[in-house]
Amino acid sequence: MHPSGGTFQREYWQGGGATSVYPFERWRYRHIDGIGDDVVIEFVDKNFDGNFALDKSPIQGVATQATNTQSPALLPHESQLPYAIRTDFIRISADKVLVLITIGLEDKNLQFQKQLQSNQARVMVQGQVYTHTGVITAEFEDTISADYTDDLLAQGKTNRSIYQKMLVLKPGERYRLDLVLTDLNNGNRSAMRYGIRVPKFEDDSLQASSIILASRITPFPPSGVQREPFVIGGMKAQPNVWSEYTNGQFLIPYLQIYNATIDPATLKPSLDISFAIKSGNMVLQTVGDARKGVQFASNERVVIVYALPVQNLDPGIYTLEIKVVDRISGRTLVAGTEFRVINPRQAATA
Repeated sequence: MHPSGGTFQREYWQGGGATSVYPFERWRYRHIDGIGDDVVIEFVDKNFDGNFALDKSPIQGVATQATNTQSPALLPHESQLPYAIRTDFIRISADKVLVLITIGLEDKNLQFQKQLQSNQARVMVQGQVYTHTGVITAEFEDTISADYTDDLLAQGKTNRSIYQKMLVLKPGERYRLDLVLTDLNNGNRSAMRYGIRVPKFEDDSLQASSIILASRITPFPPSGVQREPFVIGGMKAQPNVWSEYTNGQFLIPYLQIYNATIDPATLKPSLDISFAIKSGNMVLQTVGDARKGVQFASNERVVIVYALPVQNLDPGIYTLEIKVVDRISGRTLVAGTEFRVINPRQAATA
């Protein structure tokens, strides 16, 4: 399933590579009369409104044998400039959610031009955000820049550049992001359409923000300008957009917890926090008492930041699972996010 649309990694039997797709779901049936056994049917949400419909276009396939499933319906797009994208959600209030749209580029894919003593790459970012009824609710245009002197250019091309746009949107609503990235030096472009489903944070249950796996987190001065990219409250959290790590690095999750019960004696919440790294259902590493990860606590939110070493993990995809137990109310929350362990030679620097 790929219910939010956006970037989709095709299987080898679909030709491989990445493309952009509408939100879709695939349902597998053991048998359908008149069609056969082991049948996969694909449903697509072309309007980004949560209504998944069977599409009979030849690009998608209607009901095909599982060994011959076609790619989901492609968006009209260009894909000359590779990128990564993620969205994260932070509760502001009952009627506002901070949506973080983070884009990552590998500098080796950018065109550098000599300008005086510097080699410069420039990528224009253009975005429009629409409501589910097609009304534009936000527009933005910015530039991602990378600059290296001659002696640092070769090393610089192993780096990654990231960009973040912060939007305030309504909880429980669906939006559509139309995004265009253009390399201003050679004209290479990538254009895509991405569905954003903003979560609704209820007031009567223990809930959490997105888990942001950060490449670095630093304190942010109280006098700093709010809504600056990567700044959440008193911290600057730069996401690892690719969620890729090598052994010896640290997973740095940033998480906010909402609706924790306040102890009337201490006027603070009392939480048990634990972390687990899992491969499938198998627990590989645990941190049983991570209460020192609490960086801030109030009656509105609890901010958790922790650093977990990545060690002795084979290349592959893993899950970081965070469990929070409210010791006063007895309520429990379990949240998780995936990350990938790669070989050191594949790693780049953000």
